[in-house]
Amino acid sequence: MTTGIVEIKARIARVLPSEGVYRVDVDIIDAVNIDVAVLVFAQKDDVFNHVAMVYDLETWPTQPDPHFFYYRGRGVKAFFKTLNDAIHFEEVTRSRLKFLTNSWGKILSDFSGTEIVHYTSL
Repeated sequence: MTTGIVEIKARIARVLPSEGVYRVDVDIIDAVNIDVAVLVFAQKDDVFNHVAMVYDLETWPTQPDPHFFYYRGRGVKAFFKTLNDAIHFEEVTRSRLKFLTNSWGKILSDFSGTEIVHYTSL
């Protein structure tokens, strides 16, 4: 039986590649009871779209595939023109990784188990 304990270990780096450019790198380096490919990219232009939700984990492949609109990966480098946008991206990404960890953990703990069900006629 799988426990509801889910862990995502991410490396988040803030980089200043040049003046007026802010970069946030997010790399999923390990995961427990969940796939490491939790970052969703648009298939048509290979651009990061969002941190996966449960639906995304169950729907999109982990490699680009022309038969799907999206795919999942494990690393992104996001570039911004303002510090505020970079900080906001990092905060939202951290929040969504935590939400996914909790959501997937709840599914694992709620779904796993055995019940004895007794039905009788009226």
